[in-house]
Amino acid sequence: MKPILLLCALLAAFALPVGAEDFSDDDDFFALMPTKAPWLLDWGATASPAALLENQGGGNEAVAALSGNAWVRLSLPGMWRFYGRLKGSALLSVLPAGEDAMTLTTPWEINAAYLQLMDPDVGLTLTLGRQPFLLGSGLVLSGSGDGLEFKLTNSLFSAQAFGYYTGLLDTEFSTYAMHDWDEANGARRYITGYALGVGLGGHDLSLLGLYQGDFGLSPDDLYTSWYTGLQARGVFLGGDYLAEWYLQEGYSPSGDSSGAIDAYGGTTRYRRVFGIPTSPTVTLRYSLASGDADRTVTDVAVGNTSGLDTAFQSFGTLDVGVAFKPDFSNLHIAQAAFSFRPLEAAGRSLRGTSLGVSYQYYAKHVAAGVVNDGEATLASLDVGHGIDASLRLAPWNDLDIFVGGGVFIPGAAFPAGEALRYAVSGGMSLSF
Repeated sequence: MKPILLLCALLAAFALPVGAEDFSDDDDFFALMPTKAPWLLDWGATASPAALLENQGGGNEAVAALSGNAWVRLSLPGMWRFYGRLKGSALLSVLPAGEDAMTLTTPWEINAAYLQLMDPDVGLTLTLGRQPFLLGSGLVLSGSGDGLEFKLTNSLFSAQAFGYYTGLLDTEFSTYAMHDWDEANGARRYITGYALGVGLGGHDLSLLGLYQGDFGLSPDDLYTSWYTGLQARGVFLGGDYLAEWYLQEGYSPSGDSSGAIDAYGGTTRYRRVFGIPTSPTVTLRYSLASGDADRTVTDVAVGNTSGLDTAFQSFGTLDVGVAFKPDFSNLHIAQAAFSFRPLEAAGRSLRGTSLGVSYQYYAKHVAAGVVNDGEATLASLDVGHGIDASLRLAPWNDLDIFVGGGVFIPGAAFPAGEALRYAVSGGMSLSF
């Protein structure tokens, strides 16, 4: 994983409450803009110094970073608005020692630049330009691109449709690469999707769909996939639940030719906040991604060696732990998390303090397959156990301080003597 994506993923995991999985951001950029006269400007900025130390089985790696963004929102005539955001980081590679140590990189990009029409009377939102796109909870799609999105929400139903292109994104921030060529030049993918939902007695049911393909590669290198899914969410026994599952079909490289994809995956989560002092929160989750016995790598287009490709892959995000961050493919994950606010009764600057711990058990779906880049090669389902902990303080509305860490204990699918993996990070986020 690229350093900028690795750091962002880990810091996001600690900056959010344990068990959080909905798409969110660390500033007010996506807050609903109040109705106002044309040509009025809102602006803001966020600065986040942070550090990460981890060992993923290949020695210690350490990165120090100063990341941030600056955004503007401009009201236009009628119901139109303009949104723009610049995002960047200064990354200092501290470990491993060697000629690449103390190397400073400064990736940046225009993270958002779009026009948006909002008509609250009919529940219509129309967006054109570079923006984040999200389908459902983000399991199969959560990422930015250049395109168009339509949303309609009313008392009877909700509808969403979008289409966009990824080839104009900076390679340091793109999450769509599936080939070495993609890593070097930027993935040139076109993605379309839809969601249709209805509310029934306090529960929301949605039909979800996604199609993605690639420009510019030879037919035998293309990874073309489409997803059909169902989502249910609502309140049950005093807590909120989410169930989202997909069937994946398509075509992927298979040896010297192309083979069909026949895969499936999804997640089910239940979370309850107890209305007692310290607001204890319990989250239970089970996630599954089908696998393929003859895949050599789980997260790229060319991993399948022959025949039918039964390994689930997506372009989204899922909370899978901190110390062990497996690709969501050929995997079962059972998770239990607990968090609380020990100083809830204290003064305003302390009552937002939260502590959280979580446990993850990982197992392969197909024992003969692998996880990640050819890891856990032994014919056992037991991948291992992860334990994470986090502390978050929010003394003021515009300041967040966080620290966290985790360990991963390899299971029987790894060779004997496989070392523990761990990750520790900390930092702060200051909004202006």
